[in-house]
Parts: sequence; structure tokens; C-alpha cells
Amino acid sequence: LDAQLITRDFPSMRGLGRADTAAILRWRSSDGATGGLPVGARLDRIPGGAEAIRLASVRGTTHYTGSTVLPEGSNGLLLITPMTGSVETNGYVVVAMATNEIIESVLDEDIAHGFAFAIRDGARILYTRRGGELDTLGPWRVDVPVDVPGRQWSMTVVPTRAFVARTTSPVVGVFLGVGMMCAVIIGCLVRIAQRHAKLVKALATGTHARVLAEDARDANAGTLLRQADLLRLHNAELHATTITLEEQRAATEQAQELRVALVHSTPDAVAAFDGAGCVSAWNPRMVELTGKRESDVDGLMIGDLLPFLSKGHEVTLLLEALAGRPTQLPDVEAIQSLTGAPVWLDVIVTPMRAEDGRILGGLLVARDVTERKRLSDGVMAGKLAAEEANRAKSDFLARMSHELRTPLNSVIGFTNVLRRNRSGRLDRDEITYLERINSNGRHLLGMINEVLDLAKIESGRETATLEEVSVAALVRDTVSDFDVRASGASVRLVAEVPAGSFRARTDEAKLKQVLINLIGNAIKFTPAAGVVTVVVRAEDVASGTIYIEVRDTGIGI
Repeated sequence: LDAQLITRDFPSMRGLGRADTAAILRWRSSDGATGGLPVGARLDRIPGGAEAIRLASVRGTTHYTGSTVLPEGSNGLLLITPMTGSVETNGYVVVAMATNEIIESVLDEDIAHGFAFAIRDGARILYTRRGGELDTLGPWRVDVPVDVPGRQWSMTVVPTRAFVARTTSPVVGVFLGVGMMCAVIIGCLVRIAQRHAKLVKALATGTHARVLAEDARDANAGTLLRQADLLRLHNAELHATTITLEEQRAATEQAQELRVALVHSTPDAVAAFDGAGCVSAWNPRMVELTGKRESDVDGLMIGDLLPFLSKGHEVTLLLEALAGRPTQLPDVEAIQSLTGAPVWLDVIVTPMRAEDGRILGGLLVARDVTERKRLSDGVMAGKLAAEEANRAKSDFLARMSHELRTPLNSVIGFTNVLRRNRSGRLDRDEITYLERINSNGRHLLGMINEVLDLAKIESGRETATLEEVSVAALVRDTVSDFDVRASGASVRLVAEVPAGSFRARTDEAKLKQVLINLIGNAIKFTPAAGVVTVVVRAEDVASGTIYIEVRDTGIGI
């Protein structure tokens, strides 16, 4: 049942499969579920499979393998997701996704028709559109890498001839198209990986319905963000339209020519008025907005045509236009005459000039921004709710950290008492067990303290206690704390601290925590027989600047 539900939620998914902890395929819901791999096949032997399994195991996240051919002959990708739960469910979930269905589901229509492009995974072509045109416009060809979870693809993009013909600056258009394609494709693949990881987790925890509800919430939030992006694009279009209208007005000598230009060039409600404020031209959208027909507009003043303007505003707009200054009135509330519904408008009034520079009157442009205002109000409400939820989370972390530290300190304290073995009744194994309890308790206490510090930082309550500190002594003490750990890892730990005071004004506890993190990371990722070196130096003693370096022979950060 869960396999059927997940397949329904992912239209491009071909089924569901499960592999054990050795990456051997043990079950599949259909032939296409695993790209045609049979039960018993090893996932680490398919292209990119070993790396995807390694990354999924180390990071606990979903990763893509190399491309494969699905049973129906189309290109596809395999998703590898670690699965933890009961002993029977440990292992990996593997599914095949149809590449062309994923990409085509997120392609914008303008991008799809304006560009020819190909996407490759190594030497294999995953997807092409208008492939025959890739070599026809060489000067505009762009090749870029595309990073997806666990893989790197390459994309070749070439604008179509029609796109180049209608674009003033093809270079900008090409890079904009490439950026938009990369963004939507990468974003889609990352969302698929994240969503699949949530649903896989649901198989082990039995919370599939809750995960679907969370996905729906996330999808709605993503829709709001995309709509906000569209609103920004619409604002840019408004600016471009206004500039176009200004150029047309400068080349127009008579009101009739202006009327024709307005009718054919803008979707906004537009009206032109002369120096006395009398309306001389308008377009059909203005008729729809005001309900005034041609016979009504003839000889009508601008204030009578636009009753939604506040009293006296029409005089201000007229005077500003005649003075040669543009004026903008954002978010003006009005009533649409045809429907009687309230609308919100952005009103822009600019001066209208003759060829010799004389100001003949003004041009009023009213754009319907009702949808933008509604979405803006919705986005703001969502932002406030998210901030409130984040504050609640930080308060919860702070309270829970304090509540957990009290009993944990008690456990550590009593463990220390028992480790002294003053009665002599504890044998070596029992003392070893107590030492392990003490060590793990201190580790857990450190993790709780880190959570508490994070909550303080997020709530703005974290402070630094500055005092005179011997840097040399601090480094020696910190390095000595790692002697046992370094020996256990067969790593040589060296401290190069020259003689001298090396004092500084700093927060001793936080500086030590930084060193603990860096030294611990260096030991962890340095192989046996490697060396970790901690160096303290001062290149210019007079400046008072002290340098602390942590070097290692491992893979590095």
C-alpha cells in the first residue's frame, strides 16, 4: 500500500525497491521500479552507485546515481535513500525516476520555446530539446555545470533564431535562460530528493499521512515564493512599459497618434490630458475601469474621469505634470465599473512633451495590482507566522536544555563518587563501565550545552566574557585533553608553543571550544600514523596579534 501511495505522489516514479545494508536488492514493486535491476543485484556496481551509497550512508540523505536506461527505453536516474527503523527495515530504498518527465514538468513555456539545450551525465545524454539547433548559433552557445545531489551534470544551451531575432541583448537573454533552467532543474531534483527522504522515513515510522500533509504545506510555501518572483517580474515589465510609452509620446505631435499608440501598446488603463486637465485620449482598458464611453470622455476633466483619486489629487497631478515632474501613487483603491469589485491600482502620471520640448499635458497610467497586493499581504502573514514559530522553537530548546542538564549533572557526579571505589568492592570491569558512563555523560552534557548555546544565539542572548588569558597555557591544556584520544587513533599530536607570555583579552571558554572542535575534527579525519600539529606564533609582537594554527595530514576540512 505504501509503495502505491508513494508512486502516486511522484508521477515520474516507476515504482519502489528495497535493498539490505549490503546494498543488495531484496524487493521491488515492478520491473521499472529499479531501472530494470533484478532482485539480488548489487547497487554499488551500477554507474555512480557506490558513491551514492557512500554519501547516503555517511550523510543520511538522498543521492542520485548515474543515469540508466529504463525498461521502456527512456533515460532515468536512481535515487538511493538510507532507511532506518526496525532491524527488518534497515537498508536503502531505491527508485527509478524518468528524467524527461522530471525536467518537462518544471520547464517554463518561454524557456522551452526560446532555447535549444541538452543535459548530460558524463558521456550519456539525459535530455534534449531542439537538439538539431544546438550547433546552428555557435556565438551564443553556453556550457555550464549543473550540481545535483551526489552528481554533476553539464548543460549546453543555445537560443533559437526566433529568440535572438526578438531580443535586444541576446547575451543577457541566454544567461538569464541558463540561470532560470539551472535553478528550476536543480530545485526540482533537490525537492524530489528531500520529499523522497521524508516518505522513506514515513515507511519506518508509520507517519505517511503526516509527511504528505507537511509536503503539501511546503508546496504551498513554494508556490507563494514563485508567485512573489512573478510579481517582481511584473514590476519590471511595468517599468519597461512606462519607458516605452515615454518614447512614443516624445515622437507624437497630435493627440490622435497618441491614442492609436496607447490602444496597441499597453494592457494598462491609460488616459492623456492637456494643459487644462481636459481628457484628450484614452484606451479601452480605461473605459473598462471607469465605465466612461467615448461620448462621455469628450470634454471631461481628469478628476471627473477618475473619481477614485482623493479630492485635490487631480490638481496636484496636473501641476506636477505641467512642471515636468513624474508622479507615482502606489496602491490606490478603486472600484471596477464593469464588475463593481474593489481593485488596487498603481497610478503613474508623467509629463507629455512635444518634439521641441514643450509640455503639452500629462499621461496617466493605471495598472491593476490587486493580485500583487493580495499575495504580498499573504507572504507577510506567512513571514510573521514563521518568525513566531522560530521564537517558540528557541524558547523550547532553552527550557529543555536546562531541564536535561540538572539530572545529567547528578548522574555524572554520582558516577565520579562510585569510580573512587573507596570500599574496594568494585572490580576492574565495573570501574571501566563507570568510566564509560562518565565519558558518555560528559559527551551528552556537551551536546546539550551546544544546543543551549545555539538557542541563546538565535534569541540574541549570547554574550562573550572578555578577560586576560594565557593563550599558551590554554593551548597546552587543550592539547593534553586529547592525548588519550590521539593515541587511540594512532595519530601523533604535537603542540608547538614557544616560550613567552602570549596573553590576550578574549573569552577563554569559547576560544577553548573552538580549539576542541578543530583539534577533534583533525584527529577524526587523519588516518593512522598521521600527525596533527597545533602551533602558536606571533609574527609581530608589537602589534599584539597572536596566531593559532591546527594542521593535519588528513583529508582536511
